[in-house]
Amino acid sequence: MTRKIRLTESELVQLIKKTLSEQKNEISKDAIRKFTLEKVWCGVKDGVTTTLTPKVEWCGPGGYKEKAQITPSEQISLEQKCPYIFSTPPLDSKQGFNEIYQYYKNAQQISQEIRQQMCEGYYWFVVENSNGTYTSFYNNGDINYSPKAGSRQVKGTWEWDGTKPVLKGLLTRKAVGYAETEEDITNNKKILYIGSKNDLVKRVQFEILYWSKGKTNVGCKKDTDGKYKPSLCDGIFGPKTKKGVQDYQRAEGLKDSSGIVGAETWDSMQPYAIDAVGQTEEDLKD
Repeated sequence: MTRKIRLTESELVQLIKKTLSEQKNEISKDAIRKFTLEKVWCGVKDGVTTTLTPKVEWCGPGGYKEKAQITPSEQISLEQKCPYIFSTPPLDSKQGFNEIYQYYKNAQQISQEIRQQMCEGYYWFVVENSNGTYTSFYNNGDINYSPKAGSRQVKGTWEWDGTKPVLKGLLTRKAVGYAETEEDITNNKKILYIGSKNDLVKRVQFEILYWSKGKTNVGCKKDTDGKYKPSLCDGIFGPKTKKGVQDYQRAEGLKDSSGIVGAETWDSMQPYAIDAVGQTEEDLKD
């Protein structure tokens, strides 16, 4: 049975005043937080806060974004308030990225200037093509490209030949999807690339570790005996795995240096089986 609480008129007035005061304080706190975040964010230069003492980086562990526990909705609001920022130290870019940007800048085809979304590990800019389509160039060598107006975007890679950009490795032209089995790669023209996540990727990651004599680890862990095994790699094809594949392709003189694992790269690597015996750090160095 619910017990009813009766308040006097005076008690009711006090309760209403207290509730209104608490609501006002909450609104005031929200307004102060918004003002503070915007002031700090809009004063960020090269990824470092300039309105704080001492200055701290916005991104990364211990950065202002982490310490202030900025929510996704607050992040969107901040990005709308002031331009995008760049992290520090500057991100590494594939050779030719700045030259390609300047090439299109001179041709007055830049649709969106070079930018880096908050704390993401890449730069990009967008070019408007003569046919009305757009191409996004990323500093890691990737592109997103629409072959014709109204068509869906496809992924590919770019190169700089010394005088002009060269678009190559368009995935719709050289592959028909992402591989799930070894046969998909060797016989069905499918690939492993950013977005792939399976045992095939684990085998490639372990092969990179083995090939580099332990110097390049793109996602592999040791077991309790201190041994690296293909099965203990994370199997996620991300930017680090792509970079490791590119290093392998270039060092081995393969035709494809895009970071895509197709038939040529797979045949060259001959990756260990997923259940292969592990290798210690000393084994890898031999």
